[in-house]
Amino acid sequence: MNKFVLVLFTVSWVLLFGLLDGKPPIGSGRVIWDTGGQQLFASYAYYITARHPDLGSGGLKLIKTGNSTCPNTILQYFPKYTHGLPMYLLISVISNFIVYEGTPLAIFMAKKPNCVESLVPDPMKGSPDPPSPLNPPNSSRLLVFVDNSIQKTCVGTGGPEAHPGLLTYSGTFHIEILEKDPLRYNSYKLVFCFAGSDYKNCSYIGTYDNGEGGRRLILTETNPFLFSFFHIYNNSDGTIKSVG
Repeated sequence: MNKFVLVLFTVSWVLLFGLLDGKPPIGSGRVIWDTGGQQLFASYAYYITARHPDLGSGGLKLIKTGNSTCPNTILQYFPKYTHGLPMYLLISVISNFIVYEGTPLAIFMAKKPNCVESLVPDPMKGSPDPPSPLNPPNSSRLLVFVDNSIQKTCVGTGGPEAHPGLLTYSGTFHIEILEKDPLRYNSYKLVFCFAGSDYKNCSYIGTYDNGEGGRRLILTETNPFLFSFFHIYNNSDGTIKSVG
């Protein structure tokens, strides 16, 4: 794909989702790596899993919570050696598509329940798009919502209409590198910044066990969820392996 198309694609995402709400966080210029030792690229699909199966179990899935009729709350669930559902990372500034520490991101689930109506539009056409690595038509953007029943701000998908009666907030994510990881994995922390806050109102993404077969992803000031990126094709037979 030529540079013009890449630039046009990225600019289109900025215009569509309004991701630039001020100056982005100052990045270190350090590249983010997946578990296979490859640079992380925006628009590729990755599993987000605990950095080691013995340090927090498996990957991410969607569950029903509260009054929702659709599974749109993200759970980091317990079975070991399970990758869960893959996600796409999309950069909110013009770039070379390499994800660096501090790069502002929109994150989408690569699969979504049929009950979630919102589709990711094709930035070239302004309409639901055919499948392609750069335009995931079955994705759903991550947001946060306040679950009054547990007094936590949780990570979910599906837009405000998927969380009836609850406060929802949009924003961007960025990645922080775990310094001095004693296990020497490519381990990271995820940060959420509220839209319109000029990247000054931000929190780590942590986990909370509410007795639902796993841990919800929540906003936290301490104890961030430590994870790694696993490319969906990074296995021996080249197939996508996930558990919904």
